[in-house]
Amino acid sequence: MQKKVNILLSGGSGFLGSNLVNFLFKSKKYNLYLLKRSGSNFSRINKNIFRGLSFIQYPNRNLAKIFKAKKIDCVIHCATNYGSRKNTISEIIQPNLILPMQLLDLCYLNNVRCFLNTDTVLDKRVSNYSLSKSQFSEWLRHYSKNFACSNIKIEHFFGPGDNETKFVISTIKSFLNNEKNLNFTLGTQKRDFIFIDDVVSAMDKILTYSLKKKIGYDLFEVGTGKNVSIKNIVKMIKKICKNTKSKLNFGKIPMRKNELLKVNLNLKKLKALKWKPIYNLENSLKKTIDYYKKNK
Repeated sequence: MQKKVNILLSGGSGFLGSNLVNFLFKSKKYNLYLLKRSGSNFSRINKNIFRGLSFIQYPNRNLAKIFKAKKIDCVIHCATNYGSRKNTISEIIQPNLILPMQLLDLCYLNNVRCFLNTDTVLDKRVSNYSLSKSQFSEWLRHYSKNFACSNIKIEHFFGPGDNETKFVISTIKSFLNNEKNLNFTLGTQKRDFIFIDDVVSAMDKILTYSLKKKIGYDLFEVGTGKNVSIKNIVKMIKKICKNTKSKLNFGKIPMRKNELLKVNLNLKKLKALKWKPIYNLENSLKKTIDYYKKNK
């Protein structure tokens, strides 16, 4: 019988982390250890799966001993602060930079096989969030001479149960609530919108690849390869929601400085792992909207 791989995962209560946990657990190839802060809400994780997980309280001064005792093979860092709730800089860099740096140090000291980091495609000058993610990616590359490090830049992902402050979900909620006026930028920015299930399957491929690699840095960009303007996806969501009452005010909100106007993802490395997205945009939007209709 093949020995299970021991994975420590941060951000398991979040949207991406919880979906990844649900997926990886079902494969029965991994022992999953989730970092847990006091007050963490793991309601997104399947109840039956939850019973089979192990949790590690964080902060924890015994984390080094835990790494050694559990013989951690891989760390997957999904914990993220987007800075969408007017957080201070120190609040943003804690999960985006400080925590993963601590985990990198422990990986080095305990001969961990690989480290997977979730990153953003946004320019580091766009926000404190993107700056903190960029800074950590540089440290990840620095450590890659010791073990395999994969940096995973994910485009705009969404799905049922996502954070309601994120663009797609907040737009869906506004249309379902028949809000009178919805204000946007000009909406000419183009994004690669990808469904959460496709993101998780991509990360599974990257995990398998990283566990086989000895040392070195890899950059993976995750998306569908198809760009859609903000204006067009807003109109698409409005149509699927069958909303006839909300007025769309494009150009009411100014563009952010250094805003990314068009995404040009390089998917060659990911496709070389024999991965491709399954869900098209319209069907994944319908699936997400149906979820929020049922869970108003």
